[in-house]
Amino acid sequence: DVLQNPAAVASAPLREVTRRDSTFLVQQRGKIKRILDRDAGESQSTRLYRVRKKRKIYAMFFYDFFHTVLQVPLLGLYPIVFIAYALCHFLFAIMWWSISDSCAIGLSSLMSAFYFSVETQMTIGYGAPAENFAGCPEAVFLLPLQVVCGQVLDAAVIGIVFAQPLGSPCISASAHAASVMFSDTALLRVVDGCVQLTFRIAKRTGFSLSQGKIQVYCVQHHKEPSQPRGVRVEVNAMDLIEPDMDMYNGVIFLGLPCEVSHKVDFSSPLAPVVPSGTTGYPSELDVRTYLKSSKYLEILVLVSGVEQTTAASFEARHSYTLDDLFWDRTFEPCVSINMDGNHTVDLQRFHQSHMNRDEHEAVAPDRAVSVRTHHSFRATLEVQFSTAWALERG
Repeated sequence: DVLQNPAAVASAPLREVTRRDSTFLVQQRGKIKRILDRDAGESQSTRLYRVRKKRKIYAMFFYDFFHTVLQVPLLGLYPIVFIAYALCHFLFAIMWWSISDSCAIGLSSLMSAFYFSVETQMTIGYGAPAENFAGCPEAVFLLPLQVVCGQVLDAAVIGIVFAQPLGSPCISASAHAASVMFSDTALLRVVDGCVQLTFRIAKRTGFSLSQGKIQVYCVQHHKEPSQPRGVRVEVNAMDLIEPDMDMYNGVIFLGLPCEVSHKVDFSSPLAPVVPSGTTGYPSELDVRTYLKSSKYLEILVLVSGVEQTTAASFEARHSYTLDDLFWDRTFEPCVSINMDGNHTVDLQRFHQSHMNRDEHEAVAPDRAVSVRTHHSFRATLEVQFSTAWALERG
């Protein structure tokens, strides 16, 4: 069975390795995990980086304590907020207890002082036995001090909740990044003699995005005995031909779904290493051979912009590994004109692609970059086309 024997995938026709019992991407990942996860629905990312850091300088967390707290999940904020309020109430309870007799407050124990501190800071309004604390000067200083401290603490908690990037999806601008949708696969094909990498980006909702910019990076592993575990990690930026970085300065229009393309020339991280000064483009065979020999490769896509409702910036993230790259396929059209003359986007067809039927390589086996990959290409003509090809071959 091909699924139980990944080594046989390289020589098997695509119809034998394509699973059609699921509409989502199915992967058999290796021991190296993605840098950027894709655990959300429809193979999208939750925007979490799986990068662990050793030998942290923990003092730096206290220098930027506000942003350190922002990284705590929302459920983890509850005990932090509870402890902060409890400490504030307890400290002022000690102060109130110390002046209880001189100010005629009538606190009999530290517990009653704690209750009085909570009443004062939260403005519950139970009041003190003696009106105006019998003119006690200590209370004149302590009462406004606790009120101000309580307001500062309230403002800090509200600010943290509103700025929390992951735990407050109803109010956080970062949660709006989930409205940016990426195709679950990236496609490789030859255009005018040059290999091009293409993937799709769209916006799920109708809310507009201002100054949307895109950046694409490639993370690769290279053998190098001098490095830890004999692996050198290399990060390279990838030039885009669409959108044109020179013409549009990387600004991307997401009013309609768009395709992002990268041309694989000799300066591309997807091309094999050649002597300096080499011009032209690597052949399709060279690119295929290089990608198949790669131990690890991940393409990181970052789309940033400003959400117009709150004028807050956010960043949507996605990644493609070798398991997500497929040869000789073209995305299906997903934009049409309805009966009323309006442009209509069919998000059900957003991920769909078909084989390049006008090329001989379109029906050749071994079109997936990774031999471990099995994918269900949704609602395409691949079944009929593969069957016709098999009948033609006899």
